[in-house]
Amino acid sequence: PGGAEAGLDAHGGPGAADHRGQGPERADGPWHEGRWGPEISLQHGLLRRNLWDLSGTISRALSRVRWICQPARRRDTFPSRFPGSCPQQPSLPDETDVADANESDDSLLRRYTQALLGDVRAFERMLDEGCFASGVRCIGAEQEMFLVDAGMHPAPRALEVLSAVGDDALVNELALFNLEANTPPRAFGGSCLAEMESDLRRLAGAADKAARDVNCRILLTGILPTLRLSDLTLGNMTPKQRYHEINEATSRARGGRFDISIQGRDDLDVSHDNVMLESCNTSLQLHFQVGQSEFAKLYNMAQAITAPVLAAAVNSPLLLGRQLWDETRIALFQSSVDSRSVSERQRQVRPRVSFGDAWVKQSAAEVWRENITRHRVLFVADMKEDPMAVLDAGGIPEFTA
Repeated sequence: PGGAEAGLDAHGGPGAADHRGQGPERADGPWHEGRWGPEISLQHGLLRRNLWDLSGTISRALSRVRWICQPARRRDTFPSRFPGSCPQQPSLPDETDVADANESDDSLLRRYTQALLGDVRAFERMLDEGCFASGVRCIGAEQEMFLVDAGMHPAPRALEVLSAVGDDALVNELALFNLEANTPPRAFGGSCLAEMESDLRRLAGAADKAARDVNCRILLTGILPTLRLSDLTLGNMTPKQRYHEINEATSRARGGRFDISIQGRDDLDVSHDNVMLESCNTSLQLHFQVGQSEFAKLYNMAQAITAPVLAAAVNSPLLLGRQLWDETRIALFQSSVDSRSVSERQRQVRPRVSFGDAWVKQSAAEVWRENITRHRVLFVADMKEDPMAVLDAGGIPEFTA
């Protein structure tokens, strides 16, 4: 199945336009202006095509536990745009909250580790006290996309596009040639998927309109086939402290080089000097809020069905001029953000990106505890709160650590 090489019709079928681009005329769709080549439209089948692309969802779910199992209102202190139902999407930590763990003294690292464990204990207390919503399921999504020029090469124009659009639901990613559209969470049922598709169409359309003004377009594809190693430089990294700190800390942990080895139809062996290889991947990532009593069952179910569902939705056969796996994003993501040193890899220490080694038995707290136990701290965030004190006062902790 296609990405950039397949035309898609307005009703979601890959059959209405062959890969020579002979599809229905849609003057308002992305990639339909003579010189821009084949139509790659945002079509009715966008969700059907990528809906269960869980490779990104599960790995990123570990950092979004507050959305997966969202606190209910407690003494009317929890803000929500959807009272009694779906919460607002949580914001990411402020860029100024990130510091490099390797530049902190041992005392700060110990204090931060204790703060992490304190967050887990507070989370477990909230589970015990029934602080989480039940009886409602909500769904939301993130759609990542590329910006490309007339030659279908990456166009690092994200800052100009975001400035022109001016919508908080459209945000930057690691690379200046990537964008991310975010839909609000909705109660799962009725027309929620159609509404989510409508949001994605609107945001992608707004991004594409703004992109045209700076001589580029948006493109939805798993891995952009025209990417070159020379595109993956720090000059094309989004100029935010958080991304540069991630790059520096991960580079030090790995001994200064990012070695990628993927064996597929072709072999790819690359040694790079930064974390930008991760920006080759884009996908649709779903976030699904469930009740705490059903979290373990549904999380395990998502793990179990990932392989067959992904097999039906593969969308990234090409990387840096090599034909690799039908779904190369998994292998690339595992390698590009692998913070293990050479000796740790030789000892087969488990990487940060994995599907784990056991089923969740009771709650999301098991995922947190496993991560804290297995992986060393790369960054120290500001410890702004005592989560137990916040609970005692009737509030909901932010879990800043």
